Amino acid sequence: MQQCFIDWMCDVSSRTEGELVAIDGKTLRGSWRLGSRSSAIHMVCAFACSSSLVLGQVETDEKSSENKAIPKLLRLIEIKGCLISIDAMGCKKLIAQQLNQKKLIIYWQLK
Repeated sequence: MQQCFIDWMCDVSSRTEGELVAIDGKTLRGSWRLGSRSSAIHMVCAFACSSSLVLGQVETDEKSSENKAIPKLLRLIEIKGCLISIDAMGCKKLIAQQLNQKKLIIYWQLK
């Protein structure tokens, strides 16, 4: 279902050269998992800023595992030629190599 949604989003939306796509992790408010009231759902999303669309998202085990989810998300979406905004959590060699292979412009947000 997830891949079908992402494919559909790629078909109905168009990205232009240099469009800003923000990749960021979020904790979903009020998303307690059954049986564990202390555990909320964490997601990593790719957001196309000019069209205000979420291009794709991947659930993570916890906030600290964004580094594992970002490469999965990048494999799912087509963002060639886009300007990518990613926070310091994504400053890993594997992620940088994957972004470079997709021929993207990378803007690291160091906080």
